[in-house]
Amino acid sequence: PAASAPIPSPRSAPCRALHRDMGLTVVMVTHDLDTLFELSTRIAVLAEQKVIINDAPKEVVAFPHPFIHEFFLGERGQRAMELLREYPFTV
Repeated sequence: PAASAPIPSPRSAPCRALHRDMGLTVVMVTHDLDTLFELSTRIAVLAEQKVIINDAPKEVVAFPHPFIHEFFLGERGQRAMELLREYPFTV
């Protein structure tokens, strides 16, 4: 089945406004892939008690690591990956 259309998170507008209006960097800790891909210009992934990658979203999903493959590219990440194709990742 096709992925459903992404629904913007209620956290999106305030986070974007903080960045846009005040020039603030927003750091968010989340497992919500939809919000992650909707808002992020950079993603740091922690696994195995360390940061395994800190890069742009497209670079993160291409990183050859089992955790990345399972979390982002497995069934759980398919809807969020639609956001990667739809959002320009500029806040």
